[in-house]
Amino acid sequence: MQFDALLMHQLRLYPGQSMLKLTQSILKLTQLILKLTQSILKLTQSILKLTQSTLKLTQSILKLTQTMLKLTKSIVKRLQ
Repeated sequence: MQFDALLMHQLRLYPGQSMLKLTQSILKLTQLILKLTQSILKLTQSILKLTQSTLKLTQSILKLTQTMLKLTKSIVKRLQ
């Protein structure tokens, strides 16, 4: 509430200059939000790449496990 009152007081005293400062502040804030959004996008892309790599690794482990299971079954059959 106090900020709003101060802002309205500034706008009455120096309407053009206050609006310029307000617009500049909004622009800076918007630029910061854009940078944050870009960083979040980069992080999300990195997480996606890591997830894809993890999936590939998991698939390879699954194939290896299946191969080991077949080999174990074969060994068991020969031992019987």
